[in-house]
Amino acid sequence: MVRQEIPILMYHHVVPADKVSPLAPFAVSADLFSRQLTWLQLAGFHTVTLGEFFDLREAKKRCEKREKLLIITFDDCPANLLEHAVPELIRRGMTATFFAVAGKPGENNDWDRGEGAPEIPLMSSGDLKSLADGGFEIGSHGMSHANLRKCSPEQIRWELKESREILEDTIGRAVQFLAYPYGEYPEGYAGYCREAGYRGAVSIFSPVRTVTTDPYCMRRVLVHEGDNGMRFRFKMSRLYQRLRYYVDKRVLRADG
Repeated sequence: MVRQEIPILMYHHVVPADKVSPLAPFAVSADLFSRQLTWLQLAGFHTVTLGEFFDLREAKKRCEKREKLLIITFDDCPANLLEHAVPELIRRGMTATFFAVAGKPGENNDWDRGEGAPEIPLMSSGDLKSLADGGFEIGSHGMSHANLRKCSPEQIRWELKESREILEDTIGRAVQFLAYPYGEYPEGYAGYCREAGYRGAVSIFSPVRTVTTDPYCMRRVLVHEGDNGMRFRFKMSRLYQRLRYYVDKRVLRADG
């Protein structure tokens, strides 16, 4: 059977090495990204989109013993991915899920201004459609990249439903998955997601033990420039996934 505890990687920016520092810890260099993909292939990982994973799980399909499933995700959809990430994925026959801020195609990451981050152009509507036409999965990252924990119920409903509908009109395909901005999910998150028509959602922290047991709060692994060599390999292990549950419990308890 498809196992529940598979790694879901979370990337943001993939840029030249000299552009990483201002975007840390949400950037990896193009060279490191390429080496990470090479290692994943050599280690026998097979990439699937979130939709493909859900299809496999719901069909109760058995995977080959040596096949290790992996989901790669990108938040925000900065335009730098088109130059430094997408070609690497295509060259290797790998896939990924891209989460776009539906209200800001072709604009920039204005939500990062207060953090002193540089302005980064985002993909246009045409870019998103081209990705979808090329077989990549597009998901929602809300309308405005708002922290949903700080929104009213009405705002949450608008952020989720409006963003899904706009993106579906943009790419001409169903948008089934959500990535919570900042990894922050509101109280009652599952109900909001179901009401807005989502099949699942990803976060950073999760209150449940395994990665995909709660389809509306799936834990992801942030990848950054320090994830080189053994550190990256450890993040891909089952042991790391299990340890993350206990780390998440402490974080969520302190936050709550």
